[in-house]
Amino acid sequence: MWCRERVTFDGVTKIKRFKLHGAWGVLLGCTLLTASAVGMLTNSTGLFFTAIIKDLGFSGASLSLHYSIATLASALSVPFATKLFLRWKIRPFMALYSLLLPLSYLAMAVYTKPYQWYISAIPKGIVIGVSLVVMSSVIKNWFTDRSGTALGICLSSSGVVSMILNPVIAGAIERYGWRTTVFVLSLIALAVMQLSSLLLAKQPSDVGMEPLGRRTSPLPQRQKAEPRGLEGASQGRRYLTVFICITSGALMSTLMYYLPQLSESLGNSLTFGAWLSSANNCGNVLAKLLFGVLCDRKGIWKTLIYSYCVFLLALLLLLLGSTVEPLLLAGSFLLGTSFSVSTVGWSLGCLEVFGKQNFEIPYSRLTMIYSLVSAGFQYVVALLYDATSSFQSVFLVGVVLCALSLLATLVTKRKMKQSILL
Repeated sequence: MWCRERVTFDGVTKIKRFKLHGAWGVLLGCTLLTASAVGMLTNSTGLFFTAIIKDLGFSGASLSLHYSIATLASALSVPFATKLFLRWKIRPFMALYSLLLPLSYLAMAVYTKPYQWYISAIPKGIVIGVSLVVMSSVIKNWFTDRSGTALGICLSSSGVVSMILNPVIAGAIERYGWRTTVFVLSLIALAVMQLSSLLLAKQPSDVGMEPLGRRTSPLPQRQKAEPRGLEGASQGRRYLTVFICITSGALMSTLMYYLPQLSESLGNSLTFGAWLSSANNCGNVLAKLLFGVLCDRKGIWKTLIYSYCVFLLALLLLLLGSTVEPLLLAGSFLLGTSFSVSTVGWSLGCLEVFGKQNFEIPYSRLTMIYSLVSAGFQYVVALLYDATSSFQSVFLVGVVLCALSLLATLVTKRKMKQSILL
């Protein structure tokens, strides 16, 4: 990829040509894949389901099983899909990856029975489950110094696309119907995913290049194999460290699904609930970018400590702002930052603890475990709300979980300096 730059020397202006590093093309491919798979399709599912329920007379509970099946498929398939990604060449893997999700949505245009959506949930769950592993693996191979920033740019694209396209999709559904809209949107996503996947290469060496930012002086072999402070730590302790330090923050992101219900439970309008969701989404987009940048500059442990302080503030604002709308908006915005931990945090935490050469399989296993824990947590949230008719107890549980993870992260950061893991 060639670019041009104007260079002026002694009053003479010349055009200098230079070649962009291939890592930027790979990042563009990863960003477009995330934007189309998550931003265009997955994040618009709720809009389509609202129209489908109204048109076909389904109950909300019958279609909500689609989400549960997708979560289960994601949890169970991600370790196996990750092994396929590591063994296969990237072109056939990405060709299959870029077909499954758009085709599962394309088929919805002719569905008439709930069980058909349950079937589509399986390929959707498989693709979304392995998506983070694929993007994280490819980006860490191509970027050595700024992999956190690059990953933040890639993952934040889904939120940006959702904010732009969701009103357009909603308008198209009203004007042309949900069947026509999902058909056209799926075709667009299919084209974007297939074309952008051509920009990807698993390793720079596969195309005769080196990673962007590689140091000229090689590191000692021991430092390449083991991250600092983790020499001799067992696999079990590494898994436990990542799980304890990151799970609570990731779980907080699931509370965004209950913000419209929170608004109604406090006597506010559904419109205000939509404003809470919008504020949460803004926090989501900004935090993914900032989290990656902070990880590159301060390290994962300091960034997690800062993040948990923000989460605690968000939960306190939601607890105290039940009658003050600006406090609820501020709390929702800050709570949106928890998406950075549930996406970027898992990846960079595994990179730090397991090392760049060995992180994909542990990452996929932890993703599977977290998906199951997340499903259980959402059930607990529903039980607490049904028992108390309030979200106050839910937020209090969140405060306790975040405080425990903050404490665990502080201990981990301190002991990493002493080469001792939790």
